[in-house]
Amino acid sequence: MIITAIETQMENLRPSERRVAHYILGRPNVVVHMSIADLAESVIVSEPTIMRFCKALGCTGFMEFKLALARDLERRTFQRNRSNPAVKGPTVFGQAVFSRTLATLEARSKLLALDRIDEILEYCATSRAVTLVHDGSEQTLANLIVDALMTCRIEATAQWDANIVGRLDGRMVIGLHSAKSLPGFERLCRDMSDGGGKIVALGFQGVAPCISIPLVREVPDLSKIAETRIENMQDELLYLALGEVLRISIATRLSRSGMFSDAAAEELQSQREIAYGDARRRDRQSAIALDALVDEAQVHDALLSSQDDQAHISNLAKETV
Repeated sequence: MIITAIETQMENLRPSERRVAHYILGRPNVVVHMSIADLAESVIVSEPTIMRFCKALGCTGFMEFKLALARDLERRTFQRNRSNPAVKGPTVFGQAVFSRTLATLEARSKLLALDRIDEILEYCATSRAVTLVHDGSEQTLANLIVDALMTCRIEATAQWDANIVGRLDGRMVIGLHSAKSLPGFERLCRDMSDGGGKIVALGFQGVAPCISIPLVREVPDLSKIAETRIENMQDELLYLALGEVLRISIATRLSRSGMFSDAAAEELQSQREIAYGDARRRDRQSAIALDALVDEAQVHDALLSSQDDQAHISNLAKETV
């Protein structure tokens, strides 16, 4: 490649030719469109100096040098574009962004405090009603948890303030991350404790006697994952994934403890009917196989009996003779 040749031969060139080399390396895209006179004027050298420079690189003249330079630039542009997903079109660029997002999620997921979810499930299972409190910005997460609890026949609601109406004993309040900024949240924590209920701060450090259950381990860089204002798509996806983990955990683990949802009960009944049908089908197949064996045995016995009769007649005939 001509650009590599220029860099390699730099120390062997004359001072005037070296000036030409530096000029070309600095603006090869411009030089490829210049005439020999323009290049000589720009570098302040003579045209014979340009010719000597070209011959030093193995070219017969300036035109051959420019053709070699053009091919070199085209090759370098192709290699650069091949390694840059942004210039390959929206499909490849989108795939690169998607892959980077997956890698980020995988790295951050290792720091989730998933081992604390069992505590939330235990509190939910022993409560007569659950209320989720937030400022309205976490409605998606609140809906996921409420729907999961209701399928397990646990009374669940979500609200945008810290005012709980009715009996507090046996009730559980889950404060999502935005709940800490609600007016009256500290008073709610005290009232729930005094009234015999439980209050859990989900994803942030609550005030006493609030039970704090973090969603993410204590890592400064990832503290924004559970913030109300989520700054990028990866954090938003991770926060929604945490909601999905809670939803599935509630629907499966609480159902196993005896609190079956209607859908789970229907699925269980369907599985029982399928198993019963399979058992009846196997019984019918066994009965058919048994009947076939009995018929075969009867035919065999009949053949033996016939053979015995024929032998007896033959013996009688011999005795008569």
